[in-house]
Amino acid sequence: MIALVAAVASLPLWRPFFVYGHSIELDPFRQLAFDAAFRAGDWFPRWTPDWYRGYGAPLFHFYAPLPYFVSELWLLAGASLPRAFQLTLFSGWLASGLAMYLLARDAFSRPAATVAAVLYLFAPYHLVDMLVRHALGEHLAFLWVPLAIWGVAGSVSRPGALRFAVGALAVAALPLTHNLSALLALPVVIAWSGLEWARTRDHAGLARAASATALGLALSAFFWLPALVDLAAVSARERLTGGFFRYSLHFVEPGQLFSPAWGFGGSRPGVADDDMSFQIGLLHWALAAVAAAALGRHLWQTRGLGQEAGAWAALAALGVFAGAAWMTTAASQPLWDAIPLLALAQFPWRLLALAAFGASLASGFAIDALAPREQRWARPLAAGAAILCAALAYGAYAQPRFAVYDLARGEPAPATFAEARARLADPSRYQDLAARADLATLIASGQSGASRHEYLPDAATRPPASPPLARAEMLGAGRIERAERLGANHDRFTVVLPAAGELRFNQFHFAGWRAEIDGDRATLRAEPGSGAILVPVPAGAHVVEIEFGSTPLRRAASAASGIALLVLVIASARAARRQP
Repeated sequence: MIALVAAVASLPLWRPFFVYGHSIELDPFRQLAFDAAFRAGDWFPRWTPDWYRGYGAPLFHFYAPLPYFVSELWLLAGASLPRAFQLTLFSGWLASGLAMYLLARDAFSRPAATVAAVLYLFAPYHLVDMLVRHALGEHLAFLWVPLAIWGVAGSVSRPGALRFAVGALAVAALPLTHNLSALLALPVVIAWSGLEWARTRDHAGLARAASATALGLALSAFFWLPALVDLAAVSARERLTGGFFRYSLHFVEPGQLFSPAWGFGGSRPGVADDDMSFQIGLLHWALAAVAAAALGRHLWQTRGLGQEAGAWAALAALGVFAGAAWMTTAASQPLWDAIPLLALAQFPWRLLALAAFGASLASGFAIDALAPREQRWARPLAAGAAILCAALAYGAYAQPRFAVYDLARGEPAPATFAEARARLADPSRYQDLAARADLATLIASGQSGASRHEYLPDAATRPPASPPLARAEMLGAGRIERAERLGANHDRFTVVLPAAGELRFNQFHFAGWRAEIDGDRATLRAEPGSGAILVPVPAGAHVVEIEFGSTPLRRAASAASGIALLVLVIASARAARRQP
């Protein structure tokens, strides 16, 4: 049923154009840079050399890379770039529904768990992320939240190798998929584990949950730890939290949480008439209210929650729903002000992802409460009615817009499929965005892979105005007799100098670049202003090699992740042998 609903609802998605979204001007170029590095043998491209007109940038050192690994798999399988994105969006969407079903089945009946999964798929903010914002990372993070809770919190009362491994891997995947979703969701996973311990009082179970969480963070430490430390070498923190991105400008008006209005525009600072939807969904509100009433009745009748898993799951889900919804409004600003780390989230309405999760899961409790267990067909009928209502209420939102490039305005424009075909009949004004998605356009346009030059190394005081004439050049006397590209970020130059001089390597200076002259380690520095790499070279004929490599911190973090992976494999194998 979940797969059928997803397949039918996604039929308008499969068109031969890029799906429009707020990030569609960035995502194709991110994927192109990632793909070029990957095919050149750099399987984790912390540094990609094509940004900033060919001067490079450490985009994927900071920006969660897992969504681009997923799209890369589709590209390697032969898909076009627009189709690879469509497959990534759809596969993440369907998988998130299946993950919600898995979590809901721990506490609710099959029909109720199916409703929770379908409502998770159709949650308006879920569709906003997929079809309005083109937020690949945040969209795929919808998958990991229910899996992390199923594995980590579920380990408290249901020990097992599979849960432990899935929980650890899901925790690891969150920062690898979307840094900010990890920041917001991991406290929920930890709190949910604490609530499960309060239900069972199983100290060993709580230790299992803590171990899975710690192991997951260690598994992904190779990415998030160097990124966190190296933030000081770029201007991301200031540029990601100031101006337009200041959280106080983007609180949601309470009425917007109920409004069924829909649009493909953006969040407008300080006003209530935004051009995108911030609704939770009227059906979600209704079923959450039923779940809250049923939970209240249960508490009244039993004088407490008892040990029933369904009631505890409903309490947790409603708590996440209410807390996340409140956090999107200006009433929560004192909390935002008190926790400086929250400023990195930029938009309080990101919490709508957790509100959608909580409301969708709580709907399962509502279905089980509405339909008595003893009436065999009551729950399937109630579930069918809820799924039909979801399709009717939210189906219109699952209509994507497609991106065509407006040459006059110099930006992608949204269009229905019919409008896109009609506009492309006028090549003097419109162009298929896929025709612009190539490395030459990336370099010529000066793309940085980010919206506000967040990851421009501090060594560069300004973005370059034009591409370099060559990969490297000699400053002063001397000449480059031979230049060889040995890898994505590995070059060799044979140089001859009548007197000591400097080789200017036209990539931005950043931690990880190293140079050798005739096999001996050489010093390098950043050119003032441009930030390009300068290598002092003595007089004579020499071979200079320059390569982007690791640092002691990155090696230590990678070693920690490797050890964590080994521990996970051994622990899972031992646990599996102990189980019948």
